[in-house]
Amino acid sequence: MKRVTIIISFFLSLATIVIPILWGQYQKEYKELTIEELKRVNTNELYGKDFTLFINDSIKMNNGTIVEYKITNTGNSTLIGAGAQSDVLLPFNSIPIVGDSVYVKLESTKIAKLDSLKHLEFKQIRPQESIIVLCATANNTKNHLLEINDRDIKNTNIVYRDYSERVTTFDKISLQTKWSQVIAFMINILLLFIIVIMHITDVSYDIKTQKAKFFYIGYCIIWLLSSLYMCSLPIRWLL
Repeated sequence: MKRVTIIISFFLSLATIVIPILWGQYQKEYKELTIEELKRVNTNELYGKDFTLFINDSIKMNNGTIVEYKITNTGNSTLIGAGAQSDVLLPFNSIPIVGDSVYVKLESTKIAKLDSLKHLEFKQIRPQESIIVLCATANNTKNHLLEINDRDIKNTNIVYRDYSERVTTFDKISLQTKWSQVIAFMINILLLFIIVIMHITDVSYDIKTQKAKFFYIGYCIIWLLSSLYMCSLPIRWLL
């Protein structure tokens, strides 16, 4: 019975590591884009009221608004923007992201580009890849300058995060991944609880032989690593 207790708890310890890995590999495809506001400033705050700023040599920017955005693929699937398998449901595979009165500039990147109509074009955006977009308007506004219609991209959830929000690691992952991590975390906590109960009820395992000592030491190391990993998960979510 004592030997059986150690063997069972050993495999339960392995399960606490294997379950999250397998869950992450085989979870259902989920598409999501997160539009995060990185900076929002008023032009008067930057240059003062006596300084006149023009965009494209024509648009006067006194008391205007400049906003920097980061668009990130927070899903677990690559978004396709070209070819027969494109997820973009618009002609020419280009997505409108700003209104006519908004100036927009894309940070240099190989992931995406803007066409002549200020529409966003891309071949593919892999999970966790992101692009930086700078938007400006002549109006002093608190509204979003950059918006993507979730009907323009097939089965894709669009999430907006304002500049004032504190974004944690848990916020950055997709809803599907959040559920999988929380469920895997609860399962592993249950497994660790079972292991502890088994040891409380049977702590006098005989490890006199050399083989038993190596087995027990290996088991203890795995159990310790899995325990530290699982217990640190909520802390890593908050970073």
